Amino acid sequence: MAITDNFGLGGLSPRMLGRMMDGMVSRVVQDLTSPPIPAGREWAVAIEGFRSVRVVTSGLIADITQLQADFRPSPKSWSIAQIIGHLLLSERMYREQMQRLIALAREGKATNVELTLQQVNSSVAFIPRDMMPALEIPLKVFNNFVPRFVRDAMFRYPLIPASSPAISEPAKSAPIEALRADLLTSLAATEAPFGETLPANLKGMTVTHPLMGTNNAIELLGLMGAHEERHQTQINAIKSNADYPRNLVL
Repeated sequence: MAITDNFGLGGLSPRMLGRMMDGMVSRVVQDLTSPPIPAGREWAVAIEGFRSVRVVTSGLIADITQLQADFRPSPKSWSIAQIIGHLLLSERMYREQMQRLIALAREGKATNVELTLQQVNSSVAFIPRDMMPALEIPLKVFNNFVPRFVRDAMFRYPLIPASSPAISEPAKSAPIEALRADLLTSLAATEAPFGETLPANLKGMTVTHPLMGTNNAIELLGLMGAHEERHQTQINAIKSNADYPRNLVL
C-alpha cells in the first residue's frame, strides 16, 4: 500500500515531462493555498476527489481496442490492460484497509494499524526488495519528517521509480471490456461504506506503513487518487509511443 508501479521519468517524452513538471508545481501551490474543508464535508470531498480521478481513467480507455490495451512499449513495461489491472488490485487493497478502520472505529478498538514491508512488500526500484525490511525503522522515522504534500507528490508523479507489492501485480492481459466495467464496479464498492453513517471517531483511526506513512481513511482516499493519477500519466505515455497501434481511418 505504497508507491506501487514500475514506471519512472524515463517513460516520458520531453514534452510530457515538461507538462508533468508544470502540473506538479501548480498542484503543490494549489494544495498549500486551498482553504480548509468545512467541517462535516471531509468524507464527501474525499470521495468526490477519488471519483473525479476515476472518471479520467475510464475516459482514457473508453475507446481503445484489445490490441491497444495489450501493447507494451518494452518487454519490462506494463501494457494499459496491466496498468488498469494493477489499479483495481491496489484499490481493493486500500479499500480493505479503510473497511478495517471503519470496523475498528465501530468496535472502539486500537486507533492505529501497523503494516510491515513483509505484509505489503513495496520497494523503491533501486533497492532490492529483500533488503527493504532492514530499512523499515529508518523509513518510519524519515516519514515522520516528510510533509504530506511531498508524500502526495511522490505518489502522483513518477519522480522515483518503484516496484509494486506482490498483492497488486497484474495479470499479463485481461479483456478490455471487462476492465472498463470493473473500474465502475470497483469505484462503487469503494464508495459504499462512506454512504452509511460513519463512526464519529473514524478520522482518528490510522494505518501506518514504512513507505506510505500514517494515514486515516480520508488520507488513504487521497493517496489512492494520487497513485491513480500517476498511472494516468503512464497510460498517456503509452498512447503517445510511436509504436502504439493506431486505429485505422476508413
